[in-house]
Amino acid sequence: MTGRLKELFGMLMVGDGVLGTMAPREHCLLWRQGPPIWQKMIDFFIQRPRLTRLLAMGELAAGFWLAERQWNHGSGRHRLGAAGSRQREFEKVPGCESSPNA
Repeated sequence: MTGRLKELFGMLMVGDGVLGTMAPREHCLLWRQGPPIWQKMIDFFIQRPRLTRLLAMGELAAGFWLAERQWNHGSGRHRLGAAGSRQREFEKVPGCESSPNA
């Protein structure tokens, strides 16, 4: 999976995690439509808002982790190499002549 797709998946997880943390019952009710087995599973979470909120916080953390991993250490080291090469890559973007850490 490419870095952009992983970051996109992380963003979706963060958004879903935020909504599940803020309003677990209401968020689950939006997903209740479908076959009876699906509705039964969603009802389990609707009836347990604390568990739903806890799992949503875990999803939020996992989404942050996945997205952040694409920026800093896709293969265990900096994606663009040493700080000098990151600076050179940043300077190639039109209108971005300053440091990426500014």
